[in-house]
Amino acid sequence: MDKYKLTKEEEEYFYKIANPIINSLDFQKQKDFIQHGHTSTYEHALNVALSCYKYALRKKKYHLEDLIKGALLHDLCLYDWHKLGGRKRFHGIRHPKIALDNALKNFELSKITKNMIRAHMWPLTIFHFPKYKESWLLWKMDKKQSYIETVSYTHLTLPTN
Repeated sequence: MDKYKLTKEEEEYFYKIANPIINSLDFQKQKDFIQHGHTSTYEHALNVALSCYKYALRKKKYHLEDLIKGALLHDLCLYDWHKLGGRKRFHGIRHPKIALDNALKNFELSKITKNMIRAHMWPLTIFHFPKYKESWLLWKMDKKQSYIETVSYTHLTLPTN
């Protein structure tokens, strides 16, 4: 995560929006699923949401409530995609729709938030592209966080002999 430190007020605002999602049963289930490396889907979504929020605070002109919700819910698939067998090769294409369907079962979402979730894997989701600046920011921060989580897991230590 970047070095920007949230003020007390910024942190309070983030959790005021985030807590209803974070405390939901479905979001809590994500602690049991690995996203990248050793990082759970729960941790990944929270890291992405905080990264988006911190960036948006510096740049202004983002709808923060939609941004926080979309970033938290973007991978709400409720399965471990590593255990899908041959079907896992389609996870990147299918999971945004699954995440959106799961999110809509529990939360009211704006058109911005819906697009954020549905388009976060563009260009794999060729017909669902990011339409809003919040969607593009999620797209960027999700890729960045995925890279960090994957590289930290795959870092190899060479033998010392």
